[in-house]
Amino acid sequence: MTSPQRPTPAELRRIARKLVARNPAYEAVLGFYSEVFAAQEHSRPNLHLAPKPIPREQLAAKRRGQLPLVVLGDFVLDEVESRALLDTLVRLAQDMGVDLGRPLSRLVRALADDAGLAPRLFGTVVQEDDPALRQIAAAVEVPVETLALLAYHSIYPSLSSGAEQLAAHLDPVQPWELGYCPVCGSPPLLGLLDGDGRRSLACRFCGFHWAAPRRQCPFCATREPRSQRYFSGEDAPEWRIDLCDACRGYLKTVDTRLADRLCYPPLEQVASLHLDLRARELGFAGGWPHPS
Repeated sequence: MTSPQRPTPAELRRIARKLVARNPAYEAVLGFYSEVFAAQEHSRPNLHLAPKPIPREQLAAKRRGQLPLVVLGDFVLDEVESRALLDTLVRLAQDMGVDLGRPLSRLVRALADDAGLAPRLFGTVVQEDDPALRQIAAAVEVPVETLALLAYHSIYPSLSSGAEQLAAHLDPVQPWELGYCPVCGSPPLLGLLDGDGRRSLACRFCGFHWAAPRRQCPFCATREPRSQRYFSGEDAPEWRIDLCDACRGYLKTVDTRLADRLCYPPLEQVASLHLDLRARELGFAGGWPHPS
């Protein structure tokens, strides 16, 4: 398993400026998300987490069955620090004039009036409870997509730090060759090729990185060469889209050997949204599982 270098807030802002210089159309969105990710890194040292222990028998069964260590609802959150980060992210959006739907002042008032709102909001994300999230969105009159975005990014430091702690339970001998996260079972957000050409995948939910076979579709596990191909981004040779004709899935990948910067997967994902559009125009689907 891999442990990627974690960028400092200053490094995140430098990376964003390099990406904007290449594609100025991303200036506003990268400006906002680089500050979001910087705020997460500022928050991380303040976390107090004690992940649930995994009984030895349960751990052995998970290893035998090649099951992830936890389900999403098992993640332990630092609700105090997550709430503080939520306040920071709301202020960022307001100060930067980011269009997140209706005015966020409604959410600010609701959070001030109801001390239990933030924990309930965070719980809907880790429990994947979409009906409850929609109920909260209707009550505070803020778009559900806005609430989901703010809640997820507020708890992300807890998720990623918890994943790093949980990773100590992974089998150090048996390689994990499956296309979903060995910690939480979520699909990959992005692939990366390191300096030796080895491939790793970054989890879409908890951010954990794991080593993966270079020539295997992470979604349907085929290794048939004729079913796999890729094309590179015209504006950035380090970006490519891996396509699988067997399941019609795609995954964006960053070849770090061709990059002039530290590659932070969440920022790379935001800066390459046009590649997602291109892949979907070609009839491929992102995420997992894919429609047949």
